[in-house]
Amino acid sequence: MDRRAIVALLLLAGAGAFAGCGGASSANSPRVRERRLADSGEPERPSSVTVVPANEETKPEPFVATSGPGDVPVAYVRDERSSRLDVPLPKGGAKEEWRMPLGPPRREPCAGVCPPLRASFVLAAGNRVAVTGADGWALFDTDGRRLDAGKTDATVRLDRASGVVVPDETRSADLPADAKTALHKGLVVMVNGGGVHVGERAIEGSFDAIDVAMDGAGTACVVVRQSEDLVLWTVPLASGGGIGRQRIIGGGRRALGPPVLGNKLRVFVVDTGLLARGLDGRRVWERRGAPTGGISITSDDHVLVADGGKILAIDSRVRVTELFSAPGTVFVTPPILDARGVLFVASGQSLHALSFS
Repeated sequence: MDRRAIVALLLLAGAGAFAGCGGASSANSPRVRERRLADSGEPERPSSVTVVPANEETKPEPFVATSGPGDVPVAYVRDERSSRLDVPLPKGGAKEEWRMPLGPPRREPCAGVCPPLRASFVLAAGNRVAVTGADGWALFDTDGRRLDAGKTDATVRLDRASGVVVPDETRSADLPADAKTALHKGLVVMVNGGGVHVGERAIEGSFDAIDVAMDGAGTACVVVRQSEDLVLWTVPLASGGGIGRQRIIGGGRRALGPPVLGNKLRVFVVDTGLLARGLDGRRVWERRGAPTGGISITSDDHVLVADGGKILAIDSRVRVTELFSAPGTVFVTPPILDARGVLFVASGQSLHALSFS
């Protein structure tokens, strides 16, 4: 064999070894994998869902505002904190379109491994989606591109006019740290310890006001602890109306958020699980175990539940439908639907987008 043939054979062998050790190759690209929240030491399982690269450089689409209702600009969906979405549950099954790693709540490099944003809520406005948490926020477009991120120690909202994350100025900076506030048509209801404040009115006494949400009819729904009982107070925003009281029976001793207010249903997330009640206070259904992510309710009273790696829908007839399942994933935010009917939810590592067909 002449010298030129030997050199050619060596070059071909070297190229094959380079491709086999992780070099660039025009053959099959590797499957994307997502780690479990708790590393069990088991090998990762491949995923069929494409993860949008964290360094995606494609220019995002300009912000386009929603033409009608359907935005989720704040935690618990609305300023009223009712967790009620503007859209009905879409028909068909849910399919994961994309997932995007949350990354740290800032763009500056950090020493060692950067911890991901600790997600609490997903917000949506137009073609923008934000994930917010106690330590910061991250902004994406609805194709999964990460656009911006930041750290904050204040409550934020996703501005419906500009599509950017801004401070939530509906909450006064001088309020007590444990105060919960809900806003309806310019009127603020605040609960804090032994007081419920409706505009200029104050209701005080020997009770512990835990949380508040307001419905579309102008009624404040306040979860109160009296002695050992959880009680729902219905407080009219107009002065002079009487206060309704309904005992929340179901074994829960601690409310984990404001009541979720549908058109004909009120759902309470308590330490023992979910308690669904009619407007008259009667039991509709109960579900044991507090969900890992939380709940929201659609405009047609389907309760959306994010628990473990599953997204469930519970209708008024107590039929439970599993919309989506992601083994090895734990969802940590309430699921929301944007104006187009796309479902967004965050796990400990990623933002997930689900479409229906």
